[in-house]
Amino acid sequence: MKGRDLPSYIHRRKRDGKLFFRKRYGAKIVEIPLQTQFPAGDPVPFALHQERERMLNAPMPVAEGKTVTHVIERYERSDDFANLAPRTKADYRQHLDFLQDKIGHLQPKAIERYHVIKWRDTWAKKSPHKANYRLRILKIVMEKAIDFGLLPTGGNRAKGVSEVKRQERALALADRDDRRRQREG
Repeated sequence: MKGRDLPSYIHRRKRDGKLFFRKRYGAKIVEIPLQTQFPAGDPVPFALHQERERMLNAPMPVAEGKTVTHVIERYERSDDFANLAPRTKADYRQHLDFLQDKIGHLQPKAIERYHVIKWRDTWAKKSPHKANYRLRILKIVMEKAIDFGLLPTGGNRAKGVSEVKRQERALALADRDDRRRQREG
């Protein structure tokens, strides 16, 4: 079967007849081996079309070891993490698990400052304190991505993003000042 008899984006390697999904991402062409394989000359099975559609709609594949999950796992194995106090380690692990679940599939270089601000604002709706803590942990993860060579120096998009102002503290300080004035006056 000639290549033109196959659906678009599907190519058969000449040396072994293996089928690949081939798609361009920017200037880079990525080849992914297909699960659905069939001999040359046979009609194209419907499963191949389904797999092709699934891959066309999927986000760009990320190279192994270049995701936020990889950075988090390496950080958890590092001496920096091992030297933390047990309580700090437990708190960090809780937020690292959250970040791994939510943004673990992303490449650190794909994260922009506006993403970090949007995430912080979303987290702050539930709990400003947790939002600030997660932001601090995200800053650490992004710094580790720089250390591991996944981001250029100065590429920490979370750095410089301000924390959410917690109104409870501002109200408590105002109440304290009011009480002090009443005692003095």
